[in-house]
Amino acid sequence: MHPIRLMNITAFALSFVALSCSVSTAFAQDPIQPISDKQRFQWALQTSVSPARMGGSLISSAFSTWTNQPEEFGPGWSGYGKRFATRIATGAMQNYMEAGVASIWDEDPRYIRRGSGSIGSRIGYAMKMTVLARRSDGSLMPAYARYVAITAASGASMAYRPASERTAGQFTIRIPMSLIGRAAGNSFSEFWPDVSSKLRR
Repeated sequence: MHPIRLMNITAFALSFVALSCSVSTAFAQDPIQPISDKQRFQWALQTSVSPARMGGSLISSAFSTWTNQPEEFGPGWSGYGKRFATRIATGAMQNYMEAGVASIWDEDPRYIRRGSGSIGSRIGYAMKMTVLARRSDGSLMPAYARYVAITAASGASMAYRPASERTAGQFTIRIPMSLIGRAAGNSFSEFWPDVSSKLRR
């Protein structure tokens, strides 16, 4: 893989870390309390426009503009705006798709931290909750809504992406990168409250 493309993929994944962090911060609550349909869409809205989401997109868009990837968007402020809009639009589409489909299958899209146990067990939990979702009765199930949303959003975004990002390879790589970003964000959300509490002492 070309080094510049690899760096852009890394920046893209880091923006998802910021996204996942904002999700858990805004919607941390009693894990036994089932999520309502209204809360699902509040989650999607909050996630799409949160300062963390915007900040992550601003940073990754700046990096992509610096490396001029994709080249069709060009350098300068015009290219930067196109990259930023693409990230925001795709992220929002994915969030709302997940919220809608999750209501059908009784999935909770939020990450609810474990907050106790060994570091290894908590990392394992964060990884597990990347591919699993909690139901209203507390049981776990494959996060089908997340899989559908990530795949559908990646495909739908090809309508406004430049030609170099409308290939089968680019479509495919966006799917695992979204999951990797979700896993990293879950891990950050799991441990950041512990770190921040120590920093405040």
